[in-house]
Order: sequence, then C-alpha cells, then structure tokens
Amino acid sequence: MRKNVLAIAMLAIFVTLSAQAQKGEKVPAVSKPAADTAAEPVWKKGGEGKLDFSHTNFGTWTEGALNATTAIANLTLFGHYKKDKISWDNDGRFTLGFLNTENIKDWRKADDVIKLQSKFGYAINKKLNWATLGTFDSQFAPTLNFTGDTVPGQDYNAPAVARFLSPAFFTIGTGLDYKPTDWISVYFSPATFRALIVADQDIANLGLYGNKVENGVGDRFKPELGAQFIGDLKKEVVKNVTFASHLELFSNLLQNRFGKTKPQNIDILWVNALRFTINKYIAATLENTLRYDDEVVVVKNRGKGDQYNGKGLQTKSFFGIGLTYKFAN
Repeated sequence: MRKNVLAIAMLAIFVTLSAQAQKGEKVPAVSKPAADTAAEPVWKKGGEGKLDFSHTNFGTWTEGALNATTAIANLTLFGHYKKDKISWDNDGRFTLGFLNTENIKDWRKADDVIKLQSKFGYAINKKLNWATLGTFDSQFAPTLNFTGDTVPGQDYNAPAVARFLSPAFFTIGTGLDYKPTDWISVYFSPATFRALIVADQDIANLGLYGNKVENGVGDRFKPELGAQFIGDLKKEVVKNVTFASHLELFSNLLQNRFGKTKPQNIDILWVNALRFTINKYIAATLENTLRYDDEVVVVKNRGKGDQYNGKGLQTKSFFGIGLTYKFAN
C-alpha cells in the first residue's frame, strides 16, 4: 500500500513538472564558463577642458608698464578602442589664446593649435603592435605679422602669415608600435607620406613653410616621403605632478625645396610639459616646445631696419594656471 502511494506521488510530481514546462515556465539553466562568453568591444572616451588666464594692472606705476590680459583655452579629447588584438586610438588637441595690452586696439593671438592623431593597431604580442598612423596639424585663426609693437596706439595693417589650412601638415604611415609599459609608447615607420598644404595663395607666395616659390608664385602643395619616429611618455613623477614628453622625428627621402635630397636633415618636434594638479578644478601647466625644419623660414634679429630670414631652432614656452574640468564615459 505504501509503495502504491509513493508511486502515485512520484507520478503526480512528474506530470506537474511536465505541464509547467509545456506552459513555457523557465527551468534553471546550467551556467557556461566565463571563458565561453564573447568579449564585448571596449571604448574609453573622454577629455579635458582648461582655461588659463593672467592679468596685470598698473596704477601710477613710476617705473612704467602696460596693463595686459591673456586668456588661453585648451581642449583635449580621446577615444580609445580595444578588442582582442585590435586597437584604435584617436586623440585631439585644440588650443586658442589671445593677448591684449594697453593702448593696442585689438586682441592678438597668443597660441593656436589643431592637432589630430589616429592610430590603428594589430597586436603581434603583448608589447608590440603593427600600426597605421595618421596625423593632421594646423591652426584656427589668422596669424598677423606685427612689427613696431614698441609704439603703442599705432594702427597696423599687418599681413597674415598663417591661417586655417595655411599651413597644414598631413601624415600617414605604417610601422611598429612598441609599448613596454602603460606610460611609454615608441612608434617607428620606415614608410610615411607627409604633405604640406598652404591653401592661401598669398601665404604660399611667401615661401615660409618649405614650399617652393618660382617667379613670385608659391606651391600650395608639397609631398614628402620618408621615415618617421614618434615617442610618447607620460608618468606621474611625484604625487599630483605629471611629466609628459612627445617627440616627432621625420627624414624626407625626396628632394627638398632647393632640389636637393638631404635625409640627414631631420625635422624635429619636441614638446615637454609638467602638470601640477592643485585640486579637481584647478591646475597649472609648464610647457616647452622645440621645432626645427631647415626648409622653414625663421625671422632673425626682428626689429625695424634689422630683420632677415634664415633657418634655425623655433621655441615656444608657456606657463599658466587656470580652471580645468575632466570628463569621461
């Protein structure tokens, strides 16, 4: 009797479970190992906005001086993608600043940078990628060639020596990208195409940026082909102090503006910066830029009656403190 009751009970349980399954009720599934789950694409996106400013004001100052105001806005953006062996890093820097001094009517440009970089890589191993790199460099606003600035109040009709796409530099190449740590990157390309663009004909006629000028008419496009090296370093050296260094080297294998081939004359761009983080919204930056290109005209001994064009090292230094805001996804 007991056996019959037990059999009937077991049969009832089986029928009940079967009916539930037919109604679509969920039955707990056996979980799969994490390794079988496909990895999702990973994007890291964000940036930082920064506004540096300074102001000096003098009232009945016996030694004499000019009131001055400087404001420089800087925006950096990034979008980095990585999935399995594929990586795609996109970075942009946009800087625009102006300076105004007493008795000079207009605001004059203090800094102006457009710099875009995109790098697509395929991992050979954990530290080495095969990469294709493209860059674009230009500026936003016209740069005017002011002279005689020691005479305040004079109205200048200054010519433009630079503006958007005049000049602009575009490069694309492929090579090896070595990342021994997360704060060092070394890229070398034996084959990189670089193009100089001077869209404004009046500026091209000046021949300031390595473009050829014949009979007073300058070329608006200049192609180059050669080897490129780019090194990046960014590390917090002490708490709240970060050092960043960016070095670009390029050797042109084609003829230069003078019809000669001089791959030993290497173009150099080297930017070093120290960032001091005061708190979440205030930071100070000390930055120095060195640039050398033996085809670019450099004005030497600038001044009335004592000015000539030559070639040499270009330098730019900046120190500023201001408001900053970081954002990320």
